[in-house]
Amino acid sequence: MFTAFVVFIMVSLSAELARPQVAQAQHGVGVPRARADSIQFRFYSGMGINAGHPDAPNMNEMSIAYEAHPVLYLFNMRSSSGSPKDAIQPSLTEFDLMIGYDWRERIPLLHGPPIRLYFSFAMGVSVETYVRPVSSIVPVGLGTTFTTTTSKKDITPGFPVQFTAVYEPMPYLGIGPMLFFNSNGSDESYGGALVIEGRF
Repeated sequence: MFTAFVVFIMVSLSAELARPQVAQAQHGVGVPRARADSIQFRFYSGMGINAGHPDAPNMNEMSIAYEAHPVLYLFNMRSSSGSPKDAIQPSLTEFDLMIGYDWRERIPLLHGPPIRLYFSFAMGVSVETYVRPVSSIVPVGLGTTFTTTTSKKDITPGFPVQFTAVYEPMPYLGIGPMLFFNSNGSDESYGGALVIEGRF
């Protein structure tokens, strides 16, 4: 996931640096320049903390959204893991399908371009896979026991809620926090991530 995150940033920055040259060339022959308002797809990738699972707090976030402004359709994959020092590393993998609402704000400045902000709020359904270590005591006779550790996998549906706020200093690239909460009735995940946004 970390490698994918780095690759995404490099590709997004390369595309961002290439766009002004293409837009200028097209503008010279009478082709209208693409506007950020025509964006339909948003891709997010980032890292953060799952505070609802202290045993697996290290979180990676990746999602793609289809924007039919002001309605938003979102597919999200979130994974959390524990310390690599553990014999059996606790992990949580979550897949979300959500629908929500998005809106934009532009804050005008006296000098320079306006500050562009993008917000979205979505909720839906999810499937969670939680793998955790389970210890058990095994008797071996003569009053002697030893402890073994195995893994237990739980697969449960959930109901996620997600809020995203993105600062968009470039026409096709942004950065900001993503906050989430997910409940499956017996367990809860919540936390946040710092995400890079690419718009296409």
